[in-house]
Amino acid sequence: MIHSLAGGFLRELDYADFAKVKILSGGNAGKVFWYTTDILGLQVGDRVEVPLLNSIEVGIVEKIELNLSAQVAPVSIKLAKWIIKKFGLISCFLKKIIL
Repeated sequence: MIHSLAGGFLRELDYADFAKVKILSGGNAGKVFWYTTDILGLQVGDRVEVPLLNSIEVGIVEKIELNLSAQVAPVSIKLAKWIIKKFGLISCFLKKIIL
């Protein structure tokens, strides 16, 4: 065991922001998944577009955890998928017009 105070080196920690997203559409509606995010201003209650298996689904952000290290992250930082985008007022409006 290498002790950091004895001059040993502890591996560098990765940090990421995570969002817990409840899926609103498709066969996985109601299920919750964790995603990494770099979207500034993301808040609980925001609608987002996320990858899920081989499709893109719409979900709602239920919880946000900022600046988590790899040791305490809810899922592996290296394996986590990213939120594609946050729906704003304009994109929600346009989606209603198209549908």
